Amino acid sequence: MKPKLRKLVQDLNILLRNNNNGTLDKEKKVLKIAEEIKASLQINDESPIDIKEDLQLLRDSIKKLESKMVKDQQIFDDFLNFLEQKK
Repeated sequence: MKPKLRKLVQDLNILLRNNNNGTLDKEKKVLKIAEEIKASLQINDESPIDIKEDLQLLRDSIKKLESKMVKDQQIFDDFLNFLEQKK
């Protein structure tokens, strides 16, 4: 039983490490693009009419991601609490 548990923990650690590396790169790209969008929109008083729909889709996507992040955070919090109890 213990070797299987150890493998599961190792696999999860690898997955999280790999995901964090990829996520960090993605976060940097997203932040760069977001800054470029903000700078462009600040120059104009109003959003150009031709991208209003795209901006609304972007808002909707961000809200959806935020909602998922809250749910994911609870899963990790519960698991971390469980692990703390097993020390």
